[in-house]
Amino acid sequence: MMVLGYAICCITVLCMFFFCIPGNLVTFIVLYVIYIIGYSFFITSSGGARAIFTNDPIQRGKMGRWIAVFIALFYSAAGYYVSNVVVPAHGGIVTSALQQLAITFMIVAGIVLVIAIKAIKDYDVPERYRCINGKTVSFSDMFVTLKNNRNLQMAIVAFGSDKLCTQSASNSAVTMAVWGVVAGNYAFSGQLSMITLVPAILLMFYGTNIAMKLGNKMAVKRFSVLGILFAAAIILLFAFGGPENIGTSIPITALFLVLYCLYYGCQQVNTAVIRPMVADVTDSEMVRTGGKQLGAVINATFTFADKVISSLASTVVGFSFALIGYTTTLPQTGDPKTGPIVAVALFLWMGLPILGYICSLVAMKFYSLDIDSVSEIQKWISDNRKAE
Repeated sequence: MMVLGYAICCITVLCMFFFCIPGNLVTFIVLYVIYIIGYSFFITSSGGARAIFTNDPIQRGKMGRWIAVFIALFYSAAGYYVSNVVVPAHGGIVTSALQQLAITFMIVAGIVLVIAIKAIKDYDVPERYRCINGKTVSFSDMFVTLKNNRNLQMAIVAFGSDKLCTQSASNSAVTMAVWGVVAGNYAFSGQLSMITLVPAILLMFYGTNIAMKLGNKMAVKRFSVLGILFAAAIILLFAFGGPENIGTSIPITALFLVLYCLYYGCQQVNTAVIRPMVADVTDSEMVRTGGKQLGAVINATFTFADKVISSLASTVVGFSFALIGYTTTLPQTGDPKTGPIVAVALFLWMGLPILGYICSLVAMKFYSLDIDSVSEIQKWISDNRKAE
């Protein structure tokens, strides 16, 4: 399924950027729908693969940590590659630049896919996917799971709210508004990912250690609170410290970098611990149903939420800027720094993440899988598999 999904994605990307460039909006929509189908094949099956590697909460925590580390490294390297190699070589984000990016990332994704297949081959056996106690899964079980599994619903709320807010905050239009218009130093934004990488990884190790000792639920709660505090502090710094001083004034720049590194680290910790939560929810559903294996349903649900939220993020950004007059264009360097654009930029950049963290805190009040209950779930599964 991963290979099939990868192949569909590659074919549609090649059509979008090479073979169907003169196409119209309908052509793009059709290709994008097919791309989403391929992406769903890939991400649903790879999510299920993560769940079968281990049932040990400690090992799942380590897996979430390293997935987050590799993602952070990839995005930092990709950002550097785009801004320092591709864009200068092609003179901007033009068709030839997008074609180079398409080929580059297809090759990288193909290499990672081969590594993933090699890594999973000893675990990808029927015994790890089957139900226990003679249970079977029916079509109606899928809907019952979505309706009755409160932990699944709360995990989606926590994951979805965080992703919507972070996707909106990292949108290129928001980055341009914050750094190109409000701060007047767009070049500084390109350096942030490299500056924050190491501190974020160190904080990620600390946060995932907490998750492995106290449970993913406790880690989400703690780092959501910290994320709110650091985001609020950054808003205050922009409001009263003079954002134009960031990158030019050593004290203001140093204070911003400390706050932003801590904020970004909290964001990455939440990303790292959400992934093991999906596997915990899968196992809890097996106990709740007396042995039914519904991991595919749970991973497909998260995949669906992921794509809906990713699409919604762009809508939120576009609608927000349209409210202040950007109906035909988005913010550009040199635009006047007005009160409305400052307010919208800061709201999308740091205000929305605060709301996302608040949603996560509320969701965790109704999420019951703490460190003790997860241990009990694993014991139940182990005992019942041995008894078969």
